[in-house]
Amino acid sequence: MHHLVDLALHVATTVEPKRRWRVIGSDDHSTVWDGKDTLWDLNYTALGIDPDEAFKIATK
Repeated sequence: MHHLVDLALHVATTVEPKRRWRVIGSDDHSTVWDGKDTLWDLNYTALGIDPDEAFKIATK
């Protein structure tokens, strides 16, 4: 779902503009992270994948 990460970044920065959102990713997954504790990952959330697992996949 790498093709949706730009939209996710746009939505995250619109909803929470004071956070410093950035795209993180690997060959297997890309997601949006605030550099601290929050992922903006609607796809993996919808699939029931735990945020810690999504982070691990995106940073391997």
